[in-house]
Amino acid sequence: MESFVSTILNDLPERTRAWSLCETFYKTTPTYYMPIQEEELLHSYLCPVYKHLQDSRAIQDLPLPSTSFRPHRCATIFFVFAIAAWLDVTNQQYWVEAGRYYQIGLSCLSMQSIFYSPEVASVHALCLLAYYNELQGAVSTSTLSPGWTMLSLACKISQGLGLHRDPAVWNFDKATIHRRRWLYWELTSMEIFHCLGTGRPPSGRPSYADTGLPDDVAQTDAHGQPLQGFFRWKHEAFRDCYLDVVETLLAATPAKYEVILELDRKIRAKEIPAHLNRIIVNAEDGPSLTAPEFMHTCILGVLRSMVLLLIHRRHLTEALKDSSGNPLKSRYAPSFLASYRAATWIIRSYGAGQKRFPVLYGRLWHPWTAVLTAVMVLGSIAIHAPPSLVGNSVLEELRTASSMFDDAAARTISNGTKNGSKLIRKIIARAEEAQSLHSVADAGLVHPGIFIPPVNYGDDELAIFGGKGRLLPMNPRSAPTQSQEDLPSHDSDSAVSFPGLLEEIHPSLIEFLNTAPMTQVASPTTFQEIQDTMLKHVVSPFRDPDFTPPQLGSWTATLPPSPKQYHHGNFGSPSPTRIQNPDTFENYLTPPPTIDLGSQPGIVLPWHDFMTQHSLT
Repeated sequence: MESFVSTILNDLPERTRAWSLCETFYKTTPTYYMPIQEEELLHSYLCPVYKHLQDSRAIQDLPLPSTSFRPHRCATIFFVFAIAAWLDVTNQQYWVEAGRYYQIGLSCLSMQSIFYSPEVASVHALCLLAYYNELQGAVSTSTLSPGWTMLSLACKISQGLGLHRDPAVWNFDKATIHRRRWLYWELTSMEIFHCLGTGRPPSGRPSYADTGLPDDVAQTDAHGQPLQGFFRWKHEAFRDCYLDVVETLLAATPAKYEVILELDRKIRAKEIPAHLNRIIVNAEDGPSLTAPEFMHTCILGVLRSMVLLLIHRRHLTEALKDSSGNPLKSRYAPSFLASYRAATWIIRSYGAGQKRFPVLYGRLWHPWTAVLTAVMVLGSIAIHAPPSLVGNSVLEELRTASSMFDDAAARTISNGTKNGSKLIRKIIARAEEAQSLHSVADAGLVHPGIFIPPVNYGDDELAIFGGKGRLLPMNPRSAPTQSQEDLPSHDSDSAVSFPGLLEEIHPSLIEFLNTAPMTQVASPTTFQEIQDTMLKHVVSPFRDPDFTPPQLGSWTATLPPSPKQYHHGNFGSPSPTRIQNPDTFENYLTPPPTIDLGSQPGIVLPWHDFMTQHSLT
């Protein structure tokens, strides 16, 4: 035991490097999940270990008291080092140093039973282990599933330690109260994020806990007025909104559409402060921002956009499959518009960050899976919505995402970005041809029934990313379907009447507009007014004055400049002058789906059927 402990201590980096890694972890990398704060790590973890290491080197063969070595505290230290080394942009061989610290941390974690001798450090170590596993997804086949398992175990250990009950009633000192509250809410937010990403349930229910929110770092604006902190708002959002989202989305019975719209209203009613909700595109707008500060200005909006995509995904497919061919005439029009807005925000937010911190973003995992999710949504819209409805804005966003992946693939060792680049090119090619097919069909040159031929491409990347799993054969009649009572009813007597609008927009969209939380606006009376109102107050839950909405104009079909022959099932290939041949690579890696709800048949089957029937598989 003593020899093993001695080996572990000798593997610690020099004090200078250790403190540099800690500074990297807290001050120069986007650690928006922070289970342990800097003050606690330095004073309760690092200093005691390095003090003994210094003493042992000053006095040869200094015995280590059995009570002074805490394996899980050492594991926490090494996992912090591993994450910091991974995100250290000055280290070209980052995966070597990070992997060594990761392996040593695993060894420390295994030296003490987490079942029979748990402590707070055990929770810290498991949280950081899950975070590192998430980062590994950028270059390996790692997914969120192992992280969900680690965090679920951490939650059970935390419940055994009483972290789910507010520590103030136990007369702890202020520092201990703050640390326990902080750890509980960071752990909860991490677990909820992984539950949404994997479609698996959380380890507990909100009714079991009464832990108060921790204090956040005080912030003030240029006039000395207090500002709400990043972590404080994040904790409030998970407590007030996202816990309900998990309860609804992961329920065994699919929620009615009215419940989905109510969740949407609740999420958008939780307004993000202006200083935490902006996209800084130009360097002169924020020249001195570090990576964490930059991420804190937009990541909350990205997180909310991802949640909106999740809750609307199922109904977006129904809107695109509407028999009228116009998603705005579908009863699910709110899901169509909200999904478009959320997907656009994700691409623009991460596009601005990747432009400013290209090396760092190439080592992260979540931006690329989030952008791929947004690309899949926008690609579906571009393929199935007519060009007169969406214009060129969707294709422009898809090309922006493509350039992001091309740049990242050239800078990093990640096969995932190369894979994603190839996938996005494929989606763009299908979207371009589909829009041309729509235009030609609207002009009467071909029959509308061959807009998007129902060709089955097998288990390709897009189908897998869209939620397709390896399902056992089942009777089609046993597949869960949405009953008529799940759909909002709109009788002719109850429909809201706006002159000239009912033929363009479904009444559910009008009702959604009337009940959505927004600033006071005049009642719309024309199609253009309701379009502007929807885009500014309903579809846009974020304040982005530079956002260019899609052109939701009237149905005016136009012929392409140079019509060509379109054949059933032929999606063609993109122009070689604009898209070069994709790089070939080995060890094919499909990026893990951000919204993989494989355990939820009520959600996956409609999405999978949609992807199959409309040639996205």
